Amino acid sequence: MSEQAVPRRILNAGLVLVVLLITGWVVWFSVALIRADFASMPARFRLDAWLNGRAQWTISEWLEARDGLQEAAAITPDNPMLQDYLGSLYALRGIQAWRDESLRQSYFAEALEHQQASLKLREHNAPAWSNLALSLYATNQQGPALEHAIRRAIALGESDPGVRRTLLDVLLPTWTKQPPDLRAWAIARYRDAPDWERQAMRVQAQRKGFKSFPE
Repeated sequence: MSEQAVPRRILNAGLVLVVLLITGWVVWFSVALIRADFASMPARFRLDAWLNGRAQWTISEWLEARDGLQEAAAITPDNPMLQDYLGSLYALRGIQAWRDESLRQSYFAEALEHQQASLKLREHNAPAWSNLALSLYATNQQGPALEHAIRRAIALGESDPGVRRTLLDVLLPTWTKQPPDLRAWAIARYRDAPDWERQAMRVQAQRKGFKSFPE
């Protein structure tokens, strides 16, 4: 055997080992994704229906959804989608308990943690920023962090009706405390909106104590 053959065989063996390790990791990761998807699928289906108003939820169903999403998140903790779903799930409970400040803040504090985790993994997600703004408002954190979340949501997704609707849920009740440019943004969106959305925005404003949309 030549002197060059031994190092070459060692190199080849090393390459084979690297390939095996990469293949093993890919297989493991694929299995983890499948397990997480399977664990979270019923919860995601239910939560989508609840958020879109297609179905009502009960406490037991909410708990089942939470357990399924937490199980999936434990399998793939770096999945921002699961963090988004968990944030929305806790926010849903917080909205139901809105008049009870202690419960509202408790549920929205949980939502806040998941939304922040999601944004660390995927920072250019406009709905996550608008949902973060709602959680900050719900936990009485009306300062630079709230304004930053609002501005990021606008910059990344002002064309998204859901983002706009969530931001108005924050801007309208804090209208006099908001900077002039954010109030001007909301007014411009109202004036430029199609008739159906303008009507929905007026109703949203009336629910926040306005006679009509502020202009």
